[in-house]
Amino acid sequence: MGSRDLPEPSRIQLTWTGERNDVAMVYDLEEERLLLEITDYSLYLLDEELNEKTIRNEVFRLKGFLDFLARHRLSYQEVTDSVLVRFRTEEYQRVIDAKNSAATVLTTNRTVNAKLIRVYKFLYWLEHEKKLIERVIAPRNCPVKSTYNPSRGSERSKRYGRSAMGSRSTDYPKLFKKDGKNGGHTQYEATDDDVQKIAENFLLQKSQHAAQRNILMMDLACEVSWRRGAINSLTCDQFSGLDFLDANHDDYIVIPPSQKFGYQRRFEVPFRLAFRVAEFISIERKKFLSEKGWSEARTKNRIFVSEHRGEPLEDQSISQIFGDAFKVLGHPRGANIHSFRRKFANDLIDQEILHRLDLGLDTTEMSIATTVAFKMGQSNPDSLKPYVNRRLSRMVKRQKKLKENRLETLEEENRALKERIALLEKDWIRSK
Repeated sequence: MGSRDLPEPSRIQLTWTGERNDVAMVYDLEEERLLLEITDYSLYLLDEELNEKTIRNEVFRLKGFLDFLARHRLSYQEVTDSVLVRFRTEEYQRVIDAKNSAATVLTTNRTVNAKLIRVYKFLYWLEHEKKLIERVIAPRNCPVKSTYNPSRGSERSKRYGRSAMGSRSTDYPKLFKKDGKNGGHTQYEATDDDVQKIAENFLLQKSQHAAQRNILMMDLACEVSWRRGAINSLTCDQFSGLDFLDANHDDYIVIPPSQKFGYQRRFEVPFRLAFRVAEFISIERKKFLSEKGWSEARTKNRIFVSEHRGEPLEDQSISQIFGDAFKVLGHPRGANIHSFRRKFANDLIDQEILHRLDLGLDTTEMSIATTVAFKMGQSNPDSLKPYVNRRLSRMVKRQKKLKENRLETLEEENRALKERIALLEKDWIRSK
């Protein structure tokens, strides 16, 4: 099924209200009515103690299903396993056909599976909490087969509705079976040595513009933790207002035009890095365009442009640039520009742990993950908990080793001191 076979969504409009923009307001443009059940569902997620970013993330996933039902003029009561399969197929094609999409089969499967999981949970909630549907979802004798039950598992799992996140295939039987979560490419985490060597290799390129462009993109990923799409969407105008008189401030605020899930988050860019971006625009980029005889109109005001066309880089081209850079260093295929974001996460986690230890503050996984997720613009802090756990374990081992080394040093100094005292006593006795 090609993208031309899929009608563009036209009926469902999603906005947000509430003090923290965490209450969903969904409007059916054709029927001219609010879908109050979605508002109630967002309030339900809020009651379950999910933060506003996670709620927005989950409702955004659910909106794809609402669009699908609207296109096919289906009600919740008419949902069946075959309807879910059709939704899965259409969503897969939409992700693959999306403009500038660099999605692989596995990443697309993961994206669609995340939406399907939320659909299963929403249908369960509709039937067991709001009573808007009857006998639609159950383990047997229902059009949607599922053993999902949030009452199973720990109290925390019950509250968050996460007890069945992939733990039982019968909970979400219509998910794609292969999504790379239990295999696939290595999620490589870049190191300081990688950054240094990749920069050195870039500088060996014939084009000075390409070298400086690539190094700058790498540093933005390392120091601000921006994803590929966010970096590539930056415009020259966003850095035209820099003033050296403001350099006494710590950071320069930037909102990348393209962000995951359509967010418009503000990010703090260190002033020295922001000035480097402005300098690149006014020197290397300007010189490159002049030498090629290309106008600014060709660039569409984007900072990072192609060496061959002078047009904005494609997201996939950035993946290729850094995939090749890591390959030269002999790293696995999974090493790419996102590896710098993982490096940023690890560095920030280490800083947060040391800061909290120094001040005697809470060092639990969730507390640290929540703080780091906010600084990274990450929707779900749970995804950072494995990183935090790993860094905490390393730090505990490191502190233990340092303590052991200090103890050995003190013992050695004590032995040397005792020997020195013994020699002094012998000399004193002989002198008598």
